[in-house]
Amino acid sequence: MDQRQQTKSYKCKHNEQGVALIYALVVMAVIFALALALLYGVGQVSVMTNSNRVQEDCYVQALTLSEQVGAELTAASNTGGGIYKAAVDYMPSSDSESIEESMQYSADGPTSDYGRAVIRFQNGVDTANEPQNWESMELSNQYLDLTVEVWGDKGGKESVTTRYIFYQQLDNEDMQYTLYTNMFTGDDKVKQYECEYCPAQPGEAEHFKVTDESGMLMAENLECWVQGESEKKTVTMELAEKWAGVQQEVGKHWLTVPDGSGNTTQKETDVMIQLIRKRKILGYEGGGDGTLDEYKGQALKFKRVYTR
Repeated sequence: MDQRQQTKSYKCKHNEQGVALIYALVVMAVIFALALALLYGVGQVSVMTNSNRVQEDCYVQALTLSEQVGAELTAASNTGGGIYKAAVDYMPSSDSESIEESMQYSADGPTSDYGRAVIRFQNGVDTANEPQNWESMELSNQYLDLTVEVWGDKGGKESVTTRYIFYQQLDNEDMQYTLYTNMFTGDDKVKQYECEYCPAQPGEAEHFKVTDESGMLMAENLECWVQGESEKKTVTMELAEKWAGVQQEVGKHWLTVPDGSGNTTQKETDVMIQLIRKRKILGYEGGGDGTLDEYKGQALKFKRVYTR
């Protein structure tokens, strides 16, 4: 091989080594960049995981505290103290149409790992959509939104809000029952009667007692046919609740009615019955302004609706 060829061969080998070195540097740079990206990604995932864990822990603490507060708020045997008293004192009367400013209570976090916790009250008006002729024994226009917020000691916050219906539990003594029927006359025209609900007693089942406008007893135990049945049955509160104040057309039946001369006669009549329930209007003690603001002695209660 002559000198020219040797020189040319040497230059080729040198060029190939330079290219290989460049390739190696490029590959190392790519690997280094990927390694940095991976480390950065791991770091970000770790930060996000820690942040999510803090948020999740705050949510669990808020939900747990909300459930504990709710249990005290809705306890059947409530003594009238604690969070229940605070909520009742905050709320307007159960049939009020006013809205109060929100109120909150702050405290240290549930554990040393949390900054602080807040319980917030906010009431609102939500008139119940009840049947016009069968008013509820739970008197309420009001609801309470109870929000529990928990802050993490190093940032992060979660909240849980639960809505409760605020109502007064009424008794049958607070309700007026009115009966419209033609069962006692056998005529096409119905008449109005007063009813008294008599709860079950030892040896006596629940029933409605019926009197006319003069106070004459028409039925010690109101009985009626039900659509699709041939025998009369006692009208119980369960059946009355099922009717919910709606007029019942129970078909043609033979009625035994007085004929005006002290005797009775048989009449086949299209029987109609409608039992209506309304709240009595009770005024303030010593006043009597015709409002429903005070039902003395009746329990004030909260009923959970939903949590979000």
